[in-house]
Formats: sequence, C-alpha cells, structure tokens
Amino acid sequence: MPIKQRESCSLEERGSHIKYLTKTPVYDFLKPHFKNCVISTGKIESCNNVGKTKTIWHDLGGILSEREYGTSTFLVEQVIPVLKKPQCNDKNENLKKIKEYIQFIPDPNFEIKITLLENNNQILICDGNKRAVAWYEHFSKCGINNVNLPVYIITI
Repeated sequence: MPIKQRESCSLEERGSHIKYLTKTPVYDFLKPHFKNCVISTGKIESCNNVGKTKTIWHDLGGILSEREYGTSTFLVEQVIPVLKKPQCNDKNENLKKIKEYIQFIPDPNFEIKITLLENNNQILICDGNKRAVAWYEHFSKCGINNVNLPVYIITI
C-alpha cells in the first residue's frame, strides 16, 4: 500500500505521539519497539487502499479472519460485512463506535488519528482501527476514492 507525503516526525512530534499511544490498548504491544523505531507521518491517498489495509483484528465477535478469509487479520473493507453477520456477537461495541465515528467524519474539527505499524514492508493498523473503518465506509459510500487519510507510521 503506497503511503505518500512521508516525513519523519520531529522529536517533539514523536514524543507527543508516543504519549498519545500510552492511553491506547496497543501501547504495551508497541512499547518495546519505541527505542529503535522511526515514526513518520504520511497520507494514504485512496479509499481503495485504505480498504485493503490490514487491521489488528483476527477475531470479530467469534468470527475468525483465518477461517473466514484465510488471512491472519481482517482487512478494513471486511470489517462491516463481518460485524453485520448474524453469528457475530460483537455488534454492539464495535459497530456502534464505528457508526458514531462515521457521523463525525464530515466535521472539519474531527481529528482522525490512525497509527500504522510497518515491519518488513508489511503494514498493519495498530491504533485507530474503528476510525479507519469509519473513514473507509464514509468515503466508499460517497463514491469518493481520491482522498487523503493522514496516518502516523511506526517503522520497526
């Protein structure tokens, strides 16, 4: 997935983003990587590319990505269809939050913060999965493909 307009973060930006991540569920997973990683910002310039990005989720309400799609994790574009399946028992938490985010996307003051983890040219959304799904759903329903999703990239 191409990430455009990539720029290394300043020490201040790096510290600020790490501080933000301390309040997220993925902090303990990422913490060992902060010492030797590069943190940068960039943009994913296509709604389709966002849809093809791997999420951190391998299990959504009892539905496993390995069993459903033969992949280790779900792609952004697969999340809503899976959450809408009758056998999914995780509709309330994730689906409700994604729908909430979708309502905020047109608001210019809504800050969408997505953090990608890049390792050996593999990219995974490690923080902001629900926001990325909401963003993808909003713009794909509008039929708009050429848009810019700002992201932070942690390269290890």
